[in-house]
Amino acid sequence: MYFTNCKMLCTLVAVVVMLAGCGDDVVGSKAVATSEMYADFNVRSFGENIVLVTADIKKGGSSSDTHVDLEGGDRLVVSLNLPLDAASGSADLFDQVDAATAAHKVMDGGPEVEAGIPFLLPSITIAAPYRARFDTAKVGDTFIVALERTDYQSAPNSSALLPEGFVINTPVSGEQISRGAGLVISWSPVQASASVDVKGAIACRTGTTGSWAQTLASDTGTVIVPAGTFTEPSAACDLLVTVDRTLQGSIDPNYGGGGKILAHQSRFVTVKSIP
Repeated sequence: MYFTNCKMLCTLVAVVVMLAGCGDDVVGSKAVATSEMYADFNVRSFGENIVLVTADIKKGGSSSDTHVDLEGGDRLVVSLNLPLDAASGSADLFDQVDAATAAHKVMDGGPEVEAGIPFLLPSITIAAPYRARFDTAKVGDTFIVALERTDYQSAPNSSALLPEGFVINTPVSGEQISRGAGLVISWSPVQASASVDVKGAIACRTGTTGSWAQTLASDTGTVIVPAGTFTEPSAACDLLVTVDRTLQGSIDPNYGGGGKILAHQSRFVTVKSIP
């Protein structure tokens, strides 16, 4: 779908991906014990075999604006189904990782690196302090994120299972949707053990924008956007609908500030919203 208005494109792109931006404060990992860290990990698939794993580590808790820059041999390693023995953080372990197969990726980036990874569409970039890409992942794979440390306790056992894939049944990409009627968003198959975030973002050539969101604690396969949610009175608009299915994984207890690891399957469709 082609968007002539840059503001419109940016508005819609913001719904497709979560940009994990960094605050103004960055501290080197040599000055932060694992017991002082909070970890935020995400595993994302948009329906292809490609999966992007992103990581942000902070000093303190979830609301902290101080991001940790891994240094001096500290690093994050993502393993696909095959965990590494990360307890010791020894040089032998580092050699093992460097010699490992494609099942293990050392995450690159850092909180002061601005560039992200292009993903799915040429105009979309997913940015996060640390990231790794897998090109052969599949539904049911387990992603294990290990923080390897040279001077402090490692945190080797954060893991999440990639949810089942699905397709959006309604609305159909490209169709016209009346803003005066309720919009049924449906997808299949259902995965009751997963939660689902459904979002809509509208952008009109008049400059009008709007958004809507609903979270399902358990996947039911359907939500309804009430009539009149989007209120541009006259113009035809572009409406982006995203459905994000999520399974929560297990964060390593060695992160003293806590954390989370989430695995996502995301799908989206674009439709024309008319008065």
